[in-house]
Amino acid sequence: MKPRAVERGRLDFHSMRKPLSNHLLKAAALLLMLGLVFALFAIGAYFSVFGPQSGYNLAKRDSAWSNFGSYVGGVLGPLFSFLAFGGVLLTVWLQAKQLDILHTQANHEEIQRVISNISSNIDTLLAQAPNQHIDHHRLRDAPITIFTVISAAGTAALSSPTDYVVQASHETLIAVSKAAIATEATAIGLELEQLAWCLQQYQEQNGSATVVEFYKRRYNPIVCWLDAIGRLDTHHRVQAYFEPKAFRKFLEP
Repeated sequence: MKPRAVERGRLDFHSMRKPLSNHLLKAAALLLMLGLVFALFAIGAYFSVFGPQSGYNLAKRDSAWSNFGSYVGGVLGPLFSFLAFGGVLLTVWLQAKQLDILHTQANHEEIQRVISNISSNIDTLLAQAPNQHIDHHRLRDAPITIFTVISAAGTAALSSPTDYVVQASHETLIAVSKAAIATEATAIGLELEQLAWCLQQYQEQNGSATVVEFYKRRYNPIVCWLDAIGRLDTHHRVQAYFEPKAFRKFLEP
């Protein structure tokens, strides 16, 4: 099932498409108003000049009406043609902008799909049981999965006990955990590298900030715990994007 943040990202694009039609309607209304203003101005100018000569009565000669028609057509015809041409250009521009938004939306949805697949791979790895048995009192009260091992070892690495016995127990837990999940931790690190790269690309393309924040919040603890036990030392992209050392203050016991 896709996270709600992904759906919100799609809604953001849907909301982006609406203003284009609104702009088109406003532009059409503006062009119509300009046409009416110029028409009233041209006709008003004609009547202000020739109206007093006829006492503001309607002409009864065909030639007068012909002259009036030639005047209106000659003055307003090019103006309306120019406004119509401007409307066509505006329509083409808005349609091009619409296509750009749809193209960007398609790219974003494709990146979101890839991010969702990477997230599913990480979650599958975290839900697996380690290949080696771990006998430690910190891991006896819950089903042992890669996630529980990483969280227990990472929490122990982030703590600073003053008691020597507790410190020795933490070091033992970290050592056996690293050995037990070595293969899975490497795979998770590679998946996190891909996730960091995809999120960075998505963010640079002005993707939904909600989607980015969702995945950061979701995997920051895992990244921080893996970094604390030394499993992300070579994953520089993950280090730079998730900044696990800055996040440690939220997980330190």
